[in-house]
Amino acid sequence: MEALAKARLAAEEERRLQREGEERGAARLSELGRARKEVEEAAAALEAERPQVQAAEQHFRALEQRRQVCSSEREQLLAKQGRKGQFRTVEERNAALDEELRLREQKLEEARRKMDAGSQREEKKAEAQAQASEVATRGRKELAGKEKELKDLGSVVRGLGDQLDAGAEKLRLLRQDRNRAVREVDKVRQEVGTHRHRLEGTQPRANRQAVSAVLRWAEEQGFHDRIRGTLLSHLEVAPTFRAAVESFAGNALFNILAMDDDAAAQAVKHVRTRRLGAVVVTPLSQLPLKEHQLPAMEGVKALVDVVRCPSWARPAVQQVFGKAVVCLNMELCEEVAKRHGIDAISLDGDRVSRKGVITGGFQDPRRFVRLGLAEAIRAAEQRLEKAQSQMPELDAQIDTVGDEVNTLHNERRSRQDQRDLLRAEMQRLAEEVKHAEETIARSGRELQELQEWRHRMQVLIGECEASIAAKKAERASKSLTSPAADTKRLQSLTEQCKELEAEESKAQETYRQLRASLEEREAMLDSLLRPRLHALELEAASGSQDVALEKAEEAAQLEARLEREHREATEGAEATGQELQKVTQSCDQGRAALEQLLAEEQRCTDQAAQASVRVDQLAAEHATHETKKAEVDAKLRGLAAAPAEVEQCRQLTKPQLVQELSEANRALQGFQHVNRKAVEQYENFSEQLVDLRRRKEEIDTGESAIAEAIQQIDEQKEEAVLQTLRRVNGHFQQVFTEMVPGGVGKLRVIRRNDDVDMTGTQEAALGDILGVRIEVSFTGQVQSFLAMNQLSGGQKTVVALSLIFAIQRLEPAPFYLLDEVDAALDASYRSALANLVAKTARTSQMVLTTFRPETLEKADQCYRVYQQNRASRIDAVSRDQAAEVLREQDRMAEVEGLALM
Repeated sequence: MEALAKARLAAEEERRLQREGEERGAARLSELGRARKEVEEAAAALEAERPQVQAAEQHFRALEQRRQVCSSEREQLLAKQGRKGQFRTVEERNAALDEELRLREQKLEEARRKMDAGSQREEKKAEAQAQASEVATRGRKELAGKEKELKDLGSVVRGLGDQLDAGAEKLRLLRQDRNRAVREVDKVRQEVGTHRHRLEGTQPRANRQAVSAVLRWAEEQGFHDRIRGTLLSHLEVAPTFRAAVESFAGNALFNILAMDDDAAAQAVKHVRTRRLGAVVVTPLSQLPLKEHQLPAMEGVKALVDVVRCPSWARPAVQQVFGKAVVCLNMELCEEVAKRHGIDAISLDGDRVSRKGVITGGFQDPRRFVRLGLAEAIRAAEQRLEKAQSQMPELDAQIDTVGDEVNTLHNERRSRQDQRDLLRAEMQRLAEEVKHAEETIARSGRELQELQEWRHRMQVLIGECEASIAAKKAERASKSLTSPAADTKRLQSLTEQCKELEAEESKAQETYRQLRASLEEREAMLDSLLRPRLHALELEAASGSQDVALEKAEEAAQLEARLEREHREATEGAEATGQELQKVTQSCDQGRAALEQLLAEEQRCTDQAAQASVRVDQLAAEHATHETKKAEVDAKLRGLAAAPAEVEQCRQLTKPQLVQELSEANRALQGFQHVNRKAVEQYENFSEQLVDLRRRKEEIDTGESAIAEAIQQIDEQKEEAVLQTLRRVNGHFQQVFTEMVPGGVGKLRVIRRNDDVDMTGTQEAALGDILGVRIEVSFTGQVQSFLAMNQLSGGQKTVVALSLIFAIQRLEPAPFYLLDEVDAALDASYRSALANLVAKTARTSQMVLTTFRPETLEKADQCYRVYQQNRASRIDAVSRDQAAEVLREQDRMAEVEGLALM
């Protein structure tokens, strides 16, 4: 239950985290989509605005270049006018102009060279920007594909997790089935052992050991096909005829069946050489299958026809049951035995021999259990074989499902590794895209700077070219004075420069505004939107949402598995409770049966005593009849003529024979009082003697069975007593420790030899227990155990209370009534007793009378009993009121004590 509660809390927490993760994941996905859309929109806006900025820039740069050229030409004209007063001759002017031209050409060449180098750098930056743009575009596409692949892999991993959970549940159920099959095998084996033990109990003692030894020997020697067990193990009889079959067969049911003479001889030799007892081994190869002619009458059936057996065992069945019939009642038995001279037996087991001797009488039907036990053993062995046959199949299924689970584990681990690699690849792609976009932004800024620098170089080149052209034109002139056209040109250039400056200023402002807006958008895109997009992409690539989802699913699966196990455990507990109730009922029935058996034992003992007296009487009568028989035999031998005398008489003449006859008649007159029916009586007495001897053997057998039953009952009684004493001793030691902290107490069984106590490992023989002694040590030292006669009154009370509560824990009662049991105890023992009573009161109602405050502290309800108007009354009072009553009682006792002094 604790594990289930923890699993429920963990599953709830994981579900909460899953919900929050799903919400955060949905928010991140939405934010990622918005970020991508914003980046795309911002990039599209930049691309749309960039041509306008470029056009404005070109217009501004063109105006600036025109203004610079115009200003340069104007400055050249002004310089030309200034040189009129600077130089006296044309040659001086030309020399100065040549120097300026040389410098200007050098400057122009330097500007062109720098412009070419700048163009090359600009081309490289443009190429790098294009490559970075291609990398970013390709990375975006690959990242989108990887995201889809990661999503598919997550679905696959979760599907494998579901399959793995289903496989684990299937494996658990299969293991439960196997454990159930193992328990069933053990249960059936125990059942087979119980039935065999009961069946062996019905065998004669000498035959029991010999039969078991032969069967073990045959199993060890591998004679399964030659020694086929007992006859009983192969017989099947309907319940109606079991009493008749068992009564007629007797101990012949335990005959060992051997397929040939050699196996039979070896089995007999094994028994004789080891003196194992008596056994009958039937060689089936020597028994002819002979059918006897039996009467066909209504209510009469051949006994061999009611016995079912394998065909190879039919000769043995024919030998035992072939010359007998089973009849519906005793009248038919007597009629069949008298008319047909065969043995007949009734359904109740009463038997009439072919000589007319009747045996039987009342027999307890519960005695005829051999066939029922044999059938129960066969059924249990079939169930055992069936249960054992299921074990390999269950093991194979467990191995198969285990392999499948391991395969799913491996595949899931492989998919998870693949997903981790994919996440790492996505993170790499995201970093690569981020680096490419940063490169694009940086390259764009550098290109912008290079373009501005190229424009300045172009302006410088234009200025230099205009200056060189003006100086060359001035050098070509032959005079130092400026023509009127130059003056007009100067005025025109001055006005044109003013106009170009105004247009340039306006174009510059327009370009500055557009450029500022574009830079602002680029800054937002590069410093805000793209970093946020990269962070979201890296977070999506990390797979934290999938991890949380998988953890939640695992927690849910664990909770479901524990829920199933809890449900199965609850159902198992209910089934166990019902089974326990049935076992309790069976125990009650067993106790009742034990009481009946004890009564039956007493009755059998009385019958055995009566039978013993009757046997003694029959033995005396037998001795008397034997004496009379000897006397009659002697007389008969005197009367009967020997063959030699007959031949002698044949040789005599007739007168001699007449004379001998007359002498014989005179001799016979001396035997007038002889009983002429002595021979018939002798035959009757002989048959009665045989019958009495057989009945004596049956009585002896019954006496042995009764003695064995008594011995078993005594053993069971002895074991029950010892087991009860052991349990009481355990509870006594525990209760005594609670009453006396640090003390030790035990119950010791007193035997005749006084060598073994109940804590030993030896088993007691029947009847050697004389009593039980209580030994305690209030100090906890083993050497200081004291007997009851060595204890004080308070210590004896502690021991007695410990024994009472120990017995109570063995067989708890619904309520207990204790009358001032703490009167002789000191304060520490009273406190310990109060704690013990409070502990016992959790399961049983305790009613205790006391005058001690320690008991009141643990009481749930207090009642005051007092006398009023010569009658006892009882009132419910609080604990404080009860304590006040006790204090008042103590004060009154002190006052009475002082008064007596």
